[in-house]
Amino acid sequence: MDEAISLLRQLWGDAPTAPPAKHFAVDAPPLPPGPVQRPRIPLLIAGGGEKVTLRQVAQHADAANFGEHAYTSGVQGEEAIRSRIDTLVRHCQTFGRPLGSVLRTHTTYPLVIAESARNVAEKSERFLPAWVRDITRETIVAATPDEVVAHYGRLVRAGFQYFIAFVYGNDLETIRLLAERVVPEVRRLQAGAGAPPG
Repeated sequence: MDEAISLLRQLWGDAPTAPPAKHFAVDAPPLPPGPVQRPRIPLLIAGGGEKVTLRQVAQHADAANFGEHAYTSGVQGEEAIRSRIDTLVRHCQTFGRPLGSVLRTHTTYPLVIAESARNVAEKSERFLPAWVRDITRETIVAATPDEVVAHYGRLVRAGFQYFIAFVYGNDLETIRLLAERVVPEVRRLQAGAGAPPG
């Protein structure tokens, strides 16, 4: 992964050629026309591994991403999240980076919002296939707007700054409630915690 990141930086950058590679055969100049973002294309590394992945985040990345579902690293509970962020802080210190230079992002998979508990249950049955309900039983966020705000509030307190939500199918109600009822409240919580809005 370290080598792949180095190669991507070269191919996305302004250097004339990619560096010699041990694990990859690369013989190509940077990809034209070059990145619009400066100083480079932002790099997000997903994963919550404390020894390798979070070290790679601290060394190379602009953003970290992990979550509670197995698909998003399986880091469950406020204590485990805080532990991973503390580990990221230590790795950042090793590489002389301030923690603020790494955006801490969280993925919620899946998210279902409805006005009442009864509607939440009905929507979960309708939008989430049985196999998804089965494998996400522990980590699914299917709730009312207030409960979803509480979910994200816990994540803000744990140290996350930016949130990605996976919404199934054409669940327009979840999208509407997220935009109208959840996002404004989460931004208010972030402002109170001194975190950038996300």
